[in-house]
Amino acid sequence: RAESSRRSDKDTQMNDSPGFIGTPTSSLPDTGEDIEMGSFEDDNELNVKSGDGKNADREKTTEDLRKERKASDKRETIEHSRPKARNLESRDIDSEKRLKSINRTLVKENMGLKDSIANLEKLQKDKAEEFESQLRDCNKKAVALGEKNDEMENDFRLLYSNIFGEDLLLSLQKPSDIIWEKLETEFKKRCNIEQEQVTLLEKEKTLTASLEAESRKQEIRIQQLEQEFENVSQSLRQEQ
Repeated sequence: RAESSRRSDKDTQMNDSPGFIGTPTSSLPDTGEDIEMGSFEDDNELNVKSGDGKNADREKTTEDLRKERKASDKRETIEHSRPKARNLESRDIDSEKRLKSINRTLVKENMGLKDSIANLEKLQKDKAEEFESQLRDCNKKAVALGEKNDEMENDFRLLYSNIFGEDLLLSLQKPSDIIWEKLETEFKKRCNIEQEQVTLLEKEKTLTASLEAESRKQEIRIQQLEQEFENVSQSLRQEQ
């Protein structure tokens, strides 16, 4: 009962003391910590000389108990937290595995994208080189066609001069259009000339017919005169 009384007094002091955390020491399990407290109390009973010294020892004991209780609570918290910690650790491991798997997938996809980009860049470069080569070929063909066109134009001018007897004027028309217009003009000229010739021929025919008619009249008149002359001559011979 004396031990229980001492513990009750200590519980009262601990509950009343500021900053106390935990439960009364009477509820603590019977461990080595209780033995240490009992030994500590025996030493206090031997060394107590005054009321002030006893109060100091009790304050020291309360402080020690508070620290021990905090350590005990900490150990209990750790013990209770270990399953959760193991669960969290397991989850962390699973999460780490998933993250590693995702990371590997992303790295693989990234490498694939890099390869695709490299292939596209190579394809673009090859296409650019191909287009440049085609452009150079087109430029060469354009130069060759330009030279051929100049040569054909000179030949056409010479042919035009030989056919129509005049130089070809500068024009933006196609050679076929120029030739067609020139032929059309020449044809109209020839038609006009032929029409004039036909008109003259008709006039000539008319004049010829008129002359023939006049000639026939003259012949008839001559015949009449000859007949009259013959009649007069015969009449004169008869009179002689």
